Amino acid sequence: MVLALLQLAAAAAAVPSFDCARAGTEVERTICASEELAALDREEARLYRIARAVPRAQRRALLQRQRAFLRERDSCTQSASPLGECVRDAYLGEIAELRRVAGLADDNEGVSFGPNRFECDGGYHDVFVTVFLIEPEQAWLAIPGAEEGQPLVAQADEPERFVGRYATDMIYDRDSQTVQVGRRVCTLTGD
Repeated sequence: MVLALLQLAAAAAAVPSFDCARAGTEVERTICASEELAALDREEARLYRIARAVPRAQRRALLQRQRAFLRERDSCTQSASPLGECVRDAYLGEIAELRRVAGLADDNEGVSFGPNRFECDGGYHDVFVTVFLIEPEQAWLAIPGAEEGQPLVAQADEPERFVGRYATDMIYDRDSQTVQVGRRVCTLTGD
């Protein structure tokens, strides 16, 4: 009985924000087949709904942003990366950016939190880190001033240390509350 309830709960957790019975694209079917992607899809949809509650002047920008994200996500079928990786990275980046531009850093109801802002030495651009409570635990490091973003993944042997999935010289250390971008060191700000 307990096992059946756990299986039912796991199946419910894998449901994205849309009806998988109507999944019409390869990207949508990939999301429906992955608990991780389904969780990220629900989180993006949840944050988008919250962000739409901002003053009417920003609704048009949010709608344009949402459409651009969906185009980017759906273009993953043409990526050289495996489809699931490309879709995951698109969601991580969009959720992190949506949290930053809509001022949702205080929201802690979903599977993401942040972003936290870090000031870097040498006058380098500010860095923002959003953490995702999914398995494996991940983060997104954004450098808006350099138009750069990078998915980070927690290290199995050091779970408080997140290293760039593609650029390994980008490191977020949750214990010391620092970010390393190449040789630059960035420290957490108070805001």
